[in-house]
Formats: sequence, C-alpha cells, structure tokens
Amino acid sequence: MFGDIGDGETDENGKCVVVLDDVFRETIIQPANYQVFLQKCGKGDLWVSEKTESYFVVEGTEKLRFSWEIKAKQRNYESNRLEMEEGEVVTWTEIDYEQEGYGEKSRFAAVCVWKDLCNRKYKTKLDPSNSNFLSSCKKAAKKVVIKKGASGTFVYLVEFILSAKGYYTGAMDASFGSGLQAAVKAFQKAVGLKADGVVGAETWYKLFN
Repeated sequence: MFGDIGDGETDENGKCVVVLDDVFRETIIQPANYQVFLQKCGKGDLWVSEKTESYFVVEGTEKLRFSWEIKAKQRNYESNRLEMEEGEVVTWTEIDYEQEGYGEKSRFAAVCVWKDLCNRKYKTKLDPSNSNFLSSCKKAAKKVVIKKGASGTFVYLVEFILSAKGYYTGAMDASFGSGLQAAVKAFQKAVGLKADGVVGAETWYKLFN
C-alpha cells in the first residue's frame, strides 16, 4: 500500500477540492482507484462526493476543517499477498525487492514523499525533485520523530524502507507497533546507532543513505 496525508477546509458552499500529489499519482497502480479517509475537526458532516485521477472532492458542512488520508496499491507491489501456514503468525511473503522493482526509483519516490510531507506539515523548504537526503534534510528530520504508537505516512515510509532492507516483515499498515519497533532497533544496531526503537534524525539519515 502507498499513501499520503493532508488537511483542508470546506468553503462557504460546503465543498473542498483536494489535488493529488504528483508522486502519489505516479506511484500507484490505477490513478482513480484509491481510498480516502476523512476526520472532521469540529461539528458537522463530511463525505467524498467525487474521485478522479488528479483530485477528489469533499462536501459537507460549510467552513469545516478536516484531515484526510489516502491509500492505494503501489505499482510493482500489486501481487504481494499475505501467507499463513497453520500455527504460524501472519507475515509477508519473502520478496526479492531488486527483482520486484525496489531500487533507486523506489528510494527516490520515498524521499520525495518524505520531503513533501515535511514541507506541508512542518513548513520546511526541501526540494522534492532532489533525490538526495543531505544535511538540510537531516536538520528537518529533527522535527520528524516517530515511535511506537504513531501512525500515518511517515510510519508507512519506515515500514516500506525496512521491509525493502529485510528488517521488517509485518503488515504495511502505517501503524507503529511492536513489530516495527523491533525492526527499527535491529536496523539501528546494524548501522551503529543507539538501538532505542525511535526514528529520529540520525535514523532517518541512515534509512535514506
């Protein structure tokens, strides 16, 4: 799965048009086949009235702020399925990520999404078109500290990268649970960082480099 998050507000007519990020549209399988989840920030009602390959429309109570999250199947990962043998816990099928398409392009997409999220959430001015994760990103990453109990697209990126690197085999659910915490600790130990299970600036830097 692949996703994005954001917020918006309906206008005086009770409508808000949310334009999809270019990276999101280019990364998913079918441009208009995505799921939208809404959380209102106040009294009133909201719903998705239209979805297209470039935007979706939210309608409801006028001047109502809301948060949104979108998810869709990611290109080159559409055939991945969960497998379970009798008596075993559910895990992802072992995948050769280089063969399945994980490589520089996937890393570039992950960096772009990370930078875009930082720009929108923390008002940073990172360049999403630059695939490098350098000192300016490391400085911004001090604001992006996630740990067990967190959820959202930043968590999904950690799941995605650690899965590709072979440390994480759990569900790609954008939820920071015990399994992801253990994977983060294992990765931190392997790259010479303090294994505290918290993804901060140093860990983000190692994940992308």
